[in-house]
Amino acid sequence: MPEPRIRPDRWLVALALLVAVGYIAGTSLTTGYHGSIIQGDAKAYFSYLPSLLFDGDILLNNQFQTLEPEGGVPYPYGGSHGRAANPFPIAPALLWLPGYVAGVGVENVLARLGFAAQSPGYGAAAVWGAAAASILFAGLGAVLTRRLIAVVIGEHNALSAVLMSWVGTAALYYTLVTPLYSHAVSWFGVASMLYTAHLAVVQPSRLRRWFVAGLFAGYMVAIRLPDASLLVMPLFMFAAAAASMRSNRRALTAGVLAWIGGLGLGYLPQGIASYRLYGRWSPSSPTELGATFHPGLFFDALFSGHYEGWISWTPIIALGLIGLPLLIARGGADARRLGYAAMLGVTALYLTDVLHPYGRAGAAFGARRYVSASPLIAIGLATLINAVADQPQVRRYLLGTMWALVAWNVWLLTCYEILVNIHHTYPTLLQTARYAVGLFAISSP
Repeated sequence: MPEPRIRPDRWLVALALLVAVGYIAGTSLTTGYHGSIIQGDAKAYFSYLPSLLFDGDILLNNQFQTLEPEGGVPYPYGGSHGRAANPFPIAPALLWLPGYVAGVGVENVLARLGFAAQSPGYGAAAVWGAAAASILFAGLGAVLTRRLIAVVIGEHNALSAVLMSWVGTAALYYTLVTPLYSHAVSWFGVASMLYTAHLAVVQPSRLRRWFVAGLFAGYMVAIRLPDASLLVMPLFMFAAAAASMRSNRRALTAGVLAWIGGLGLGYLPQGIASYRLYGRWSPSSPTELGATFHPGLFFDALFSGHYEGWISWTPIIALGLIGLPLLIARGGADARRLGYAAMLGVTALYLTDVLHPYGRAGAAFGARRYVSASPLIAIGLATLINAVADQPQVRRYLLGTMWALVAWNVWLLTCYEILVNIHHTYPTLLQTARYAVGLFAISSP
């Protein structure tokens, strides 16, 4: 198996650092050092950090009194036996913890210099440290995605595809604007799961690789419970490997058992947290706003002009989806296996979004539940570019179209943020697009 080159990864690390600086600069301008940077569901995600560091537990009552995730309600998400429940997972906060500790250290230094702004652990430096860690983990997910593309599809265009998948989709919003949700680190979760599963399959006799792949798969589920549907990808890869390696079934069986053991251990931090908070091993689905299924969601999830619409909000997704069947048709055994797995993963996310449509009543930059698919879209984009490599004119037009869609996403996000922060409205896609093309009047969709 070819080893991927390291040098292109520096561009992705540099982009992660740039996004982190952009987040700090943006929040400095919108809320200031003394303002409340944490907003919305991020308060519930963030609450674990001061509880772990200052209290040494996950009893969140006092954290919710400070953060007030749903106003002044003592138990905003329910609770029993005097404990406030939190349906949002702890796994993202565990990844943010090193950055948070560094930020608290900065706060302590500033306090000694007379610049204390808020209660210890809730100030801007602590928030920025946690957010920077979240963005850097998204960057690590991008690096793993590029390396997977490099070893399965080829180095050529791997970096461009990952950059497009980041800057041209909702992944940009959930790293640059709201990194303290689970979406940013979900890229790391899915990419690490997929990359390690591939490494395990190509060398089935190495049990350590299977166990590590299981660990990352379990932690992916711990980061975002809806991403449990993406376990269909490694399971398919294992089944496909079993069908093609009839002479090595014993090693494959032992590997799958090691993977299952790693899966349970990887999920264990969230299982323990859930059990301590409300007596069961899995959290309830976050942000349940009472939405119900209706047949129109099959269309709206992809093409809505309101708050949903994976493809309508970020149209470069369509090109990535076109690339996945091409990978199956044009690739070797490893590429076909990855292509089928990626298509199953996209389908699983789509069906999860349609059949469990929480959050439809709230405003958000579209396609938030599909940030987990960032590695899959990058795989499709790389395949599509490589498919026209021997047609220079077609390739030039294709790349021009792709980068134009990336630019549109950046401009749309800019207009969305202007409408939110200056005009104080949470716009739909149609409202944002009207504003983006110069129709400044904000009307009902």
